[in-house]
Amino acid sequence: MTKGKTVAEINEWWPKLSAESKNALVERPGEVLSLEIREEIRAITGEFVPAQTMLSDDDIEFIKTQREAVD
Repeated sequence: MTKGKTVAEINEWWPKLSAESKNALVERPGEVLSLEIREEIRAITGEFVPAQTMLSDDDIEFIKTQREAVD
């Protein structure tokens, strides 16, 4: 994640994120993270997630790989 202070790596918190939050990030990857999502990431990682935090291009690519079907 970028735009402000870098927080924990996505591979640390994505697997533990709620389905609702995951869906919100998939639907709106280029938007600023909502307070609810930032609080959920903070609860998982113990790290503060600043307002105005957005997914980086690498984060968005990571999410795409996690959602692809595996043969």
